[in-house]
Amino acid sequence: MKIKPTIAAPALVFIIYSALLLSRAINLDTMLNGTDPYLAAVVVQLLIFILPTLFFCTLRGGGYAGKLRLRPFAPRAIPFVIVASVLLILVSCATKLAVFSLFGKTLGVDEGVGIYRNYAMGDNSPGPMLYLALVFALIPAITEEFTFRGVILAEYESCGVGAAVFFSAFYFAMLHFDIALFPVYFAGGLILALSAYVTRSVLAPVVIHTANNLFALFLEEYIWRSIIQPRNVVIFTFLTVLLLLIFMTFLFGEAGRLYKIYGKAGADSSYALPPEERTGALEAFVSPLFMMCFVLYIIIVV
Repeated sequence: MKIKPTIAAPALVFIIYSALLLSRAINLDTMLNGTDPYLAAVVVQLLIFILPTLFFCTLRGGGYAGKLRLRPFAPRAIPFVIVASVLLILVSCATKLAVFSLFGKTLGVDEGVGIYRNYAMGDNSPGPMLYLALVFALIPAITEEFTFRGVILAEYESCGVGAAVFFSAFYFAMLHFDIALFPVYFAGGLILALSAYVTRSVLAPVVIHTANNLFALFLEEYIWRSIIQPRNVVIFTFLTVLLLLIFMTFLFGEAGRLYKIYGKAGADSSYALPPEERTGALEAFVSPLFMMCFVLYIIIVV
């Protein structure tokens, strides 16, 4: 299907945003009274992300799947994935600490997810907790990464790798329709997009995203309860920033190690497209559909 990426990609994102906003009309309390509230949540996620994205890929035609890096990452990339997972958690903590320090606002688990978590923790059996991890950690990571680090990266590569990383992170940050959390998701989107390029696999950001989701579900709230005490904010901020710098150093070191391996193996590390397939980055920014996505975001958050 010969439609410019700067038109096709934001069109897909706008459809997903619209579906997500419509899904918010669903009453979670009503869903919890059903026989399987987790199944209902999974269906909603699949309808919002997978169905439109698969339809998009079908319209793009045969061979498109090859552009999406739907392959396992090599064992040598495991240290990078571990470091990136920790770094993503630290970036989230550091950004939320900054918001708390500046505005006195704590940023916890999404309210809707919190309903499910309380429901699961009210049951002493391990089943609900496993369902919780599956539904709100693994499946969102798979669906969102397939869309944003799979399709969106592939589409915007025609504008250059820098533009692809930026738009993937920017759309991902707007997806959550929370202006206070925008920096958290944007920084996270940058790490996830870079991990897809460094490991040459969309499964790497899926693993990293899942690790961060598990932390947010099961550990973050308990950590925040101790952090928000006035005497603890300063020391925790210092430790977070220190660890952030350390793991950033580790991340770049691991990325350099992987690219040296690619170089020795003679693997092509260029993502440049043929001149006839390239699109200017400016065209992506002035795209009417990109503007529509941004305006929709502003309307909702303001």
